[in-house]
Amino acid sequence: MIPVGALASRAARVIHTDFEKGFIRAEIYSLADLEQHHTEKDIRAAGKLRVEGKDYVMRDGDICHFLVNRCHPLLPEDFIMPSLAVGDVAPAFSAVLQDGSRFDSASVVGKKTVVLFFYPKDNPPVCTKEACAFRDSYKAFTAAGVEVIGVSSDSPAAPT
Repeated sequence: MIPVGALASRAARVIHTDFEKGFIRAEIYSLADLEQHHTEKDIRAAGKLRVEGKDYVMRDGDICHFLVNRCHPLLPEDFIMPSLAVGDVAPAFSAVLQDGSRFDSASVVGKKTVVLFFYPKDNPPVCTKEACAFRDSYKAFTAAGVEVIGVSSDSPAAPT
């Protein structure tokens, strides 16, 4: 349970201890907003979703999405995820693909338009919905000359 009056960064720790260290921001709406609007989509459309920082004081009835950084246990303690904006060039990286081959970002980054889609693991409902949206639009992306790349911390052998 998150105590009323806890700071948002401390409340994030209740979910996972690394969430406090990697806290970026919280997206918050109230239980009353959910009762009135019924879905998060409608809450967003009504402008009731707030973005709050680490010093936000939690209130009774707050519903939160915590956005965090550096929560993967294999990353070093002092790792800081670089912030990227639309149009920024992504930092170089390489990864093992599902077929066992190696992917090097230098083969595409800066040479064509790329959408990097990051997700924590395969098959959670939100990640699956987002991945399906990319899958369903994949032909439109490729027709426009855009490469779509999904990046996960799962092992390459994990199901998709």
